Amino acid sequence: MAFTGIILLIHLPYLNLPLFWDEMGQFLPAALDLWRHGLWVPQSTRPNVHPPGLAAVLAAVWSLTGYSIVVTRVVMLLIAGGTAVATFLLARRLCHGLPGDPAFSAVILLIVSPLFYTQALLAQLDLPATLLTVWTLYEFLSERVRRAALLGDTGCGFHSPPAPTCTRRGWRPCSPPSGRSQAIPSSSRES
Repeated sequence: MAFTGIILLIHLPYLNLPLFWDEMGQFLPAALDLWRHGLWVPQSTRPNVHPPGLAAVLAAVWSLTGYSIVVTRVVMLLIAGGTAVATFLLARRLCHGLPGDPAFSAVILLIVSPLFYTQALLAQLDLPATLLTVWTLYEFLSERVRRAALLGDTGCGFHSPPAPTCTRRGWRPCSPPSGRSQAIPSSSRES
């Protein structure tokens, strides 16, 4: 809770900032279409490959509070706080047994990072995807594989699909550095 409080406090002067960049052009119109009309495929903006996870979260909150930029910013800051807590837990897991508590350093560096600081305020996919990715990794390393799988599946609602690549057999997900796609079952992999 302390991390979330710090993040909210350092962003207080900016809660009323107008919408910016993709917030105005994609994510808020999509969320408003879902909230006002129940449209999972946005009509007030061009539909694209972005999954509806963020729109669903914002629409759910707006159904309780009503739409406002301040409410939207606070929701995103709460997600940022969750990301900080998940980062702390992951760092503690990875640094287990080290003297002191280096996990605090990891969270402090995250919070003061200009990219995180800026993204914490914006209604975009980056921070929810980061939260779910870090939390998934924490659960996996804690040997709670089912939770990790559930969180990973939930994260698909916030991640855009990977860019495809062309192979001899048609379009496939991008391959990892080894040159073999992990998304293709072993029986259909190219030799």
